[in-house]
Amino acid sequence: MKIILRYQCLSRGSWLLIMLLYFSVHTAAQSVTVPRVSIQVKNVPIQSVLKEITRQTGLYFVGYANQLDIKERITVNYSQRTVDEILQSLLGSRGYTWSYRDNVVRIRRQSPPEKKIPSEPSAVSAIVPASADSTVPAFMVTGKVSTPDGTPLPGATVKVKGSNRGGISNASGIFVLNGMRVGDRITVSYTSYENAEVLISGNTTLDVHLKEAMSNLDETVVIAYGTTTRRLNTGNVSQVSGKDIAQQPVSNPLAALEGRVPGMVVTQNNGNPGAGFKVQIRGVTSVGVVVPGITLNVSNDPLFIIDGVPFAPNNTSLSSIGNFALGEEGLSPFASINPSDIESIDVLKDADATAIYGSRGANGVVLITTKKGKPGRTQLNVGMYTGFSKVGRMMKLMNTQEYLQMRREAFANDNVPVKGPEFDVFDTTRYTDFSKLLLGEPAPVTRVNVSLSGGNERTRFLIGAQYSQDKMVYKHLPGQNGFTNRLMSVNTSLNHSSVDKKLNVMLSASYSTYDGNLAATDPAKTVANFQPNYPSFFDNNGQLVWQYKGVSLNNPFADLYNRYESHPDNLLGNLNVSYELIRGLTIRSSFGYSNYLVKESVLRPRKALDPLFSAVRTATFSNNQSKSWIVEPQLEYIKGIGRGTLQVLVGSTWQQNTTDYSQQYGEGYISDDLLKSIRSATTIRVSNSYQQYRYQAVFGRINYNWEDKYILNISGRRDGSSRFGPDRQFANFGAAGIAWLFSRENFASNYLPFLSLGKIRGSYGSAGNDKIGDYKYLDSWASIVAYQIGNGLYPDALFNPEYNWEVNRKLEAALELGFFKNRILFTASWYRNRSTNQLVDYLLSAQTGFSSIVQNLPAKVQNTGLELELNTVNITTRDFKWKSGFNISFNRNKLLSFPDLGTSSYSGSLVIGEPLTVLRGFHLIGVDANTGLFQFEDVNKDGKVDQSDRRVLNDLAPRYFGGLNNEITYKGWRLSFFLSFKKQIGKNYLSVYPIPALGDKNPPAFIIGHYWRKPGDQAELQRLTQNYWDADIRSRNTMLRQSDGIYGDASYIRLKNISLGYALPAKWMSRLHLQDGNISFSVQNLLTITNYKGGDPEVLNFSALPVFKTFAIGINLSL
Repeated sequence: MKIILRYQCLSRGSWLLIMLLYFSVHTAAQSVTVPRVSIQVKNVPIQSVLKEITRQTGLYFVGYANQLDIKERITVNYSQRTVDEILQSLLGSRGYTWSYRDNVVRIRRQSPPEKKIPSEPSAVSAIVPASADSTVPAFMVTGKVSTPDGTPLPGATVKVKGSNRGGISNASGIFVLNGMRVGDRITVSYTSYENAEVLISGNTTLDVHLKEAMSNLDETVVIAYGTTTRRLNTGNVSQVSGKDIAQQPVSNPLAALEGRVPGMVVTQNNGNPGAGFKVQIRGVTSVGVVVPGITLNVSNDPLFIIDGVPFAPNNTSLSSIGNFALGEEGLSPFASINPSDIESIDVLKDADATAIYGSRGANGVVLITTKKGKPGRTQLNVGMYTGFSKVGRMMKLMNTQEYLQMRREAFANDNVPVKGPEFDVFDTTRYTDFSKLLLGEPAPVTRVNVSLSGGNERTRFLIGAQYSQDKMVYKHLPGQNGFTNRLMSVNTSLNHSSVDKKLNVMLSASYSTYDGNLAATDPAKTVANFQPNYPSFFDNNGQLVWQYKGVSLNNPFADLYNRYESHPDNLLGNLNVSYELIRGLTIRSSFGYSNYLVKESVLRPRKALDPLFSAVRTATFSNNQSKSWIVEPQLEYIKGIGRGTLQVLVGSTWQQNTTDYSQQYGEGYISDDLLKSIRSATTIRVSNSYQQYRYQAVFGRINYNWEDKYILNISGRRDGSSRFGPDRQFANFGAAGIAWLFSRENFASNYLPFLSLGKIRGSYGSAGNDKIGDYKYLDSWASIVAYQIGNGLYPDALFNPEYNWEVNRKLEAALELGFFKNRILFTASWYRNRSTNQLVDYLLSAQTGFSSIVQNLPAKVQNTGLELELNTVNITTRDFKWKSGFNISFNRNKLLSFPDLGTSSYSGSLVIGEPLTVLRGFHLIGVDANTGLFQFEDVNKDGKVDQSDRRVLNDLAPRYFGGLNNEITYKGWRLSFFLSFKKQIGKNYLSVYPIPALGDKNPPAFIIGHYWRKPGDQAELQRLTQNYWDADIRSRNTMLRQSDGIYGDASYIRLKNISLGYALPAKWMSRLHLQDGNISFSVQNLLTITNYKGGDPEVLNFSALPVFKTFAIGINLSL
């Protein structure tokens, strides 16, 4: 069925697109000349000259333009002079600087003021410097850009102030500028270093030393439809740099984010390559996300955008048959994204930062920016690292002696003779550590990256490619190819601007293909399912053994013969075109396309099947394709008003997503060699589905910046979504943000000289949520297969065109402080987010003939939290530097209201006043010292424990989480390490081993000595038994599974990454003709500190492969 999104109330967006097409053709050929000014005045203030420039050119002056000395009178005579020449004459010698942004000229005082350089007498005017006089001879200047210790800085940008002239320093830090005159000024900039400004006084050689920047306050951060700096941002944006990502040996970029972004929880649910990650920003907002037993697919994922294009699958797995291999999150779409291609990841969290994205950004926005070409000489970069991975924290199980002793004690407690194959049939001296046997292989990893980049101020390019390979920790089987996962990718970007800088074109594209090869079922699920003295699993011919001396065996290696293969292909492209129509008015549009295709197969050969039960070969194939296109025309206007700058942005969005899915199942193959051909099956079943989603919006933003001191940002959006009924498709959302940089006030500089940054910001706004799946408001029918007279249909869901947008309202206040020239930066952000009009799958009684209906409920969910961030420069000397960064986040979730909750189908899961992730059940108070059985709290004191004694026990969401980073450099050496931490509870071993001595599993070794043995014992575990049907044990076991006894402290501190690098000395690079070079050694997930009684405290799943430890050595060279 095709859903048509009506384009009502959006005809203005169509006009905007027509304007884009018209102006891109009509104005591209217009020629533009640099404005020149003629002014002749006598005895007037400087402001009068600036006003005349405004009249003739349309340029507006802000900043200190209104604070110039009005008593000073000047007489000038300019004829066809450029604006820069006039400003150099008027302001340069008076201790002022100026900068341009479109049609706005910002005037600032020099800090600290430079000494006034007396200008030579001029025939034109006594106040015109020599550089403005063409009679002053021009000369060539040669300079070198370096650090204070003399280390060259290749690729530094050198610009002649007030002109388009400039250059790039070479590998030795050398630059050459022609046509320089006395009085000219040059600016020199380099990433992560403070900018420098140099006055040309006649010397032909310059030494420019750049100091390392104490903070990143003025580095660019990406926001919605633009960029800003951390200093001037009114919203909450956290950035993770490409450098922090690249130094981690990970195959998925999401793995590099854990603990680095305040307010964002990133959880890896399985250690297998390609496994998915759960990403959550500032808590759960929707009831439908956490309530078990509902079918509504409500998403709490943030919006992921790569280079301006929404990533088609977002963070939703398109895997339909791979969950047994990869866990509940399935195949991660980001497994096909090369982490080395990423320049930065910016996370937008509050209403001011996300509201302009409307419903798509209701749960936050993650902006991924890939690397682009930079001006300078053509450069070839080659990077490689190699190493190996191994399974991280595994739970140690009992050895043979411990296991048999536990079983004997259980038989003794039950007063029955000792029996069982582990005693009577198997070798009682044999021991196998199944963790090492199945998952103990070292898994080699390899990454190779090659890129070619370069260009000039007008045209820049980058071409890159990567190959990566991850082998698996599985046991290598006889006659079986190893498990290998490969990724190959290419990425390109091209930026071009016209001579007059009015036309700008940016084109980027990337393609990747992933080849995944895993066991169809995660072998970690079976590690504990065997007695430690189990016999050999292979016979003398290398075939699987299914019986031993008449005892039937389960063979764990069968799972390794059953193969799961995945082949995601990802194509992403973006074209961005902009043109400055008139000074300050720019029209632009972006055109994006994303195509993500996943092909999967699960093959079950006969040799993996127990012949006593089933010998039918089966194969399952699936294709799942998600395609998305987006067009976003925009119009931006910038103008100086008063002492500030006004920026206005309007635009519209057209977006369409389609998902096309098909699955084929075959059985009855006559040979294992034919499993990859569905046509070779004797029985074939086919299913498919198609979904289409359309989204349309108009949006706008107004930003006013008054002298970089007072900043106001207002945004709004009208959203339209095809996921709602005809009269409910459109809604309006918006936000406002303000910031006050009080450190720029006079009282701060006078009384708080140690305060280098003081900023208060706040925001409030709303956004909708339509992430409920497609076609939910329509009648739906399901099929009945082979029902007596044939196949049939039955009604599955009711038509409900009345439900509409879930609404999230966000409030935030924050304080940002910098001390001692920003050597210490501190940020505290408080937020309160409330979501209402909840979209839920409301369960219906059987009499209606339907199981549920999608509708809005007036339930209200609140998340409040505090995010703290501290960055310090601890020590900085010529040779030694030490920087630290720390963040911690607290989030509290609460269900504020839910009318008639007690009579609803959610009464057993939700509690008003408690978190959505609340844990309800029986409270385990220990083991009865007399009986040796678990005891549970009698809450109502009626002398018995039943369902009325269930109560609120705990919150399953993390109480706090964060990270600590340190970076130490000494000369050419660099050492960094990052710790992530989380305070939480999780399921413990009792959730899997409630009756440890039954004999069906091998329990963890740490329970030895902790179970009850005799009356009077104060024990953690109840008495051992091998009798599952013992009434007392079974009743306690049933209650245990509904209690807090199966949960325990799962908090941890993990050394997520440690990296040691060495930069090759300059003399080595000179001999090898290199521009740059370094070697490194890094380890991922090296150490975990935890009291968790289970496996991996991050994965929190006994049946899932733990997170890997990875050791890698690498080298990076630039030619």
